[in-house]
Amino acid sequence: MSDAAIARVWDAKGVYCDPLMKSDGHDGSARFAWSLGPAVVEGVDFCQLAADGRLASVTGSIDKMPR
Repeated sequence: MSDAAIARVWDAKGVYCDPLMKSDGHDGSARFAWSLGPAVVEGVDFCQLAADGRLASVTGSIDKMPR
């Protein structure tokens, strides 16, 4: 995704947080991939929007994973 595309959908002070990482703002970029193996994993992400409709924060969680 280009910097311009990220700026269109993310607030400049946007926050992304899940059990594996946290990122503040969209200045710069990050790429990550993760796998919890072949088992089924379920989660829910909660989003907050800025006044202009862009993403202000995304907080991810893992709700179900194999023991």
